[in-house]
Amino acid sequence: MASIKARGTRLEERARALLKAEGIRGYLRWAGDLPGRPDFVFRNEKLALFVDSCFWHGCMRHLRMPSSNIQYWTDKIRRNRRRDVEVKRSLSELGWKVVRVWEHEFDSPARIVRKIRTALSKATEKASALRTVDYFRERGRRADRAETLRILDRAGKGNAPQEGDQLPPEWRKKPGRKAANGRASAGKRARKGLR
Repeated sequence: MASIKARGTRLEERARALLKAEGIRGYLRWAGDLPGRPDFVFRNEKLALFVDSCFWHGCMRHLRMPSSNIQYWTDKIRRNRRRDVEVKRSLSELGWKVVRVWEHEFDSPARIVRKIRTALSKATEKASALRTVDYFRERGRRADRAETLRILDRAGKGNAPQEGDQLPPEWRKKPGRKAANGRASAGKRARKGLR
């Protein structure tokens, strides 16, 4: 087992070639600072991609147990599966989306690409919504809980934040209020005959 590689495997190389061929960029490989050391990490989108072997990770459809030393292999694969669940939970708690690509899925590369692109687009929308909320937090404004949840819920369902989502109602500019530069609004200046 010492000759089994932990990274740079045949499956990872196939996944890297597929990402490159499809023009999917912006990933790092083997991020050691994250739980489970994901095979591919899209930091901006907070997406972790694991490429799993059907044997080592216990695919329910394709796992063929060795005929010798059955107890050892059963325990080994059970530990690997338990660790996969723990890693996914840890990454989710840190706000990361986890995508797993199984070895048998390489029979249909288009399906893998669709799976990754879908996850990336959802993660991008959620990251955008989080940046919107963070933008106002940095400026000393507080989003109320209901508004923040509505923005994140929309992003989680694959809908981009809408125009009204960026500012809760109490933050929106009221007619006649002075703009940030200290000048009256355009409508008020027009009514006073000013330009």
